Amino acid sequence: MVARILQSDNAMRLSPNHTALSDSNAELIAALKQSLATNDSATDDALLSEDRDEYEITLKLFFTPDTTAESRSEDVARCVDATIEQLKVKSVDLLILAFPGIVLDAEDEEDAFDEASLKDIAKVYQAAQDLVAQGKAKGLGVSEFSAARLKQLYDTAAEYNDAGLPTVNQINLKDCCVMPADLIALAKDRNIKLFTHGDLKEMLPQAQLDDLMVGTDAQTRFTAKWVSKVTCVVKSRGVVEFKGYAAMIES
Repeated sequence: MVARILQSDNAMRLSPNHTALSDSNAELIAALKQSLATNDSATDDALLSEDRDEYEITLKLFFTPDTTAESRSEDVARCVDATIEQLKVKSVDLLILAFPGIVLDAEDEEDAFDEASLKDIAKVYQAAQDLVAQGKAKGLGVSEFSAARLKQLYDTAAEYNDAGLPTVNQINLKDCCVMPADLIALAKDRNIKLFTHGDLKEMLPQAQLDDLMVGTDAQTRFTAKWVSKVTCVVKSRGVVEFKGYAAMIES
């Protein structure tokens, strides 16, 4: 198997036609097409115009369904290392992990992880905690966790290391119209921020990946191991200066 990481330039500079639908992954596809068109060539030019301290850098890592906990644990470091190398920084401020199949809605908001699932989730999260200990990420978060699941993860993470306990949980209110009361209470008790997001449940479906890669080698089967989105906000102005996408593709 051969793997490569596609990284986009600044998606904020893409044509407005690609970003008209905020609830689609059109921006992601356009950004990756741009990366392929430029042969994924790196540049020595700085992507950020201000000093590092002027930015709040958030990296969201989306795992794909057909990957193991072991490979995801390794991919956490790969994704973060690729991002900080591209941005020419030493760390990201917030790393958010988005696991496939975890969606908070009215039907499963009370569901907790079974023992095997919690073990797998914890293994991956602990890899992220290691990056906090190394100084490559300043804080960690998750996406779409119910109160029960968030408590399980928090307690398990605390047993492993008190560095990198979850401080953010992202919720898509299209799936869960009202923030659950138990989740609000837990967040308040554990000092966890609840943010909303509009990301798709599956950022890069296989059919779209096939269409994306068909020009490179029509005879090769490509699979995505993960997708990421990095956002750099100028803190003093609240303006997004840089937004980039990446994907690790295996063939």
